[in-house]
Amino acid sequence: MTVMSDVNWTDFRFQLSEKMGVPVSKLNVAYKFTTDAQKKAPNRLSNALQLLEMLEAAKDGLERTATAKAKGKAPSKVFKVEIVDLNAGKGVDAKATGKSKKKVSTYYYNHAYFLLM
Repeated sequence: MTVMSDVNWTDFRFQLSEKMGVPVSKLNVAYKFTTDAQKKAPNRLSNALQLLEMLEAAKDGLERTATAKAKGKAPSKVFKVEIVDLNAGKGVDAKATGKSKKKVSTYYYNHAYFLLM
């Protein structure tokens, strides 16, 4: 799934809903960068402002990674954004959310975000 960096909140929710197999009304997601500390809690992703914050933070993270590569310092991790289903494993409509924790990995390339399941 590809998400352009200028995607609006409604389109993003519908694309994510389709990819995760969860109705839009039941989406309850957060995001986390692979470069974050492992124990860091994911950031909530429930409105247009939070989507914009995620896109800006991802852009900054990628710029830092590119700068480190240009200086000859290999980053310890590949930069990705993971979208996490917060309803998974909480007994919230098992048919809609599935029984296992769902993650969607995202990485930024050429002003587009690619979501991988």
